[in-house]
Amino acid sequence: MKVSPGQALDILLNGGVVALPTETVYGLAGSAFDYEALEKIFKVKQRPLFDPLIVHIGSKSQVYKVVKHWPLYCQKLADTFWPGPLTIITAKHADIGPLITADQPNVAVRMPQNSLFLELANAVGPLAAPSANRFGKTSPTSADHVEKEFSGQVPVVDGGDCEVGIESTIIRVSETADGTLSVLILRPGAISETDILNCLSIYYKKLEVSYGTSKDSPGSLNNHYQPDFPLIIAQNSIRWNETLHKEICASLKLKETAKPVFWDFSSNDPLIVARTLYKEMREKSDELKAGSYIFLTLPIAYTKPRWVAIKDRIDKSCTAKIKKIAGLPQIFLKNKAL
Repeated sequence: MKVSPGQALDILLNGGVVALPTETVYGLAGSAFDYEALEKIFKVKQRPLFDPLIVHIGSKSQVYKVVKHWPLYCQKLADTFWPGPLTIITAKHADIGPLITADQPNVAVRMPQNSLFLELANAVGPLAAPSANRFGKTSPTSADHVEKEFSGQVPVVDGGDCEVGIESTIIRVSETADGTLSVLILRPGAISETDILNCLSIYYKKLEVSYGTSKDSPGSLNNHYQPDFPLIIAQNSIRWNETLHKEICASLKLKETAKPVFWDFSSNDPLIVARTLYKEMREKSDELKAGSYIFLTLPIAYTKPRWVAIKDRIDKSCTAKIKKIAGLPQIFLKNKAL
């Protein structure tokens, strides 16, 4: 059910949850300091308690309600990228409860670039807001997606389509005794490794960047962002045919009468692809009938650095990959031979 910003404010102030637009995806928001609201977020999303939440602030000054320390490198990152799609993980404030952090000592915090969200966060206080979808499923980038996801049972403010279209970049930064700054990218997003290095290299001469996962970061699970039907991804050199179709059906235990839906990215620019990624994923699912699959042909540039965020989302949302081994297409099911 769609509600006005004023109605959303009343819901938030009274311990409720409401789906709000950000520049990345729609978030299921509740007060970060209201235990009942946090419980509702987990219940509505069917989210396991081991998966932490991101706290969204309405102004940079609110960060001190969320974190214990705010080192220089965090301040420089915030000055450069906030409001925007960068989430920073650092030591949590004592007032941040264990539900938000999955009982970890660190908290994830960001300031989104959406005037409506910022207005509500400034009125209510910091808001916990994971994506407004069932756990592990495709993230919503419009109010209509939220309504369909929850059959109209979750209040949502319609802020139009999200401009970025995929979740924020998540990083954790630490400084060693010799002054080396270590940046761990826990989830790639629109703010790239190069963007982060360009920001920090002005202030720090020794920089190291790596990719990884962590218990204090959301979006780390191997299966995430998944559509309602199996998603098969194939290298650009692989073409669908009846023989391959039979092998896919056998691997997925589908009937050979299954009618796949074919998908190719609409652009060679990953930033443009990101804006419509989840929308197209949902549309392809809507075209399918039970017992079939989506067949996505990957662009040639898919493995290049500019595509790292798209690759992360597709790798986590897919059911199987098809690669050429010794010149022949081979199917690799997720969690088995990948």
